[in-house]
Amino acid sequence: MKEVSTLQDTRRKDIFIDLLLGIMTPALVVILYYVVQNQRYLIMEDVNRSHY
Repeated sequence: MKEVSTLQDTRRKDIFIDLLLGIMTPALVVILYYVVQNQRYLIMEDVNRSHY
């Protein structure tokens, strides 16, 4: 019985790591990319203009 429990715990841990690396990490990258992308084309007007 102990071996079955250990095998199930190991399998559960492996599935968690696979989900973390395969789904959670790319989802986090997409979210962070979206946040940065909004500021990518921010146009600053009237910056460094001299009025002679």
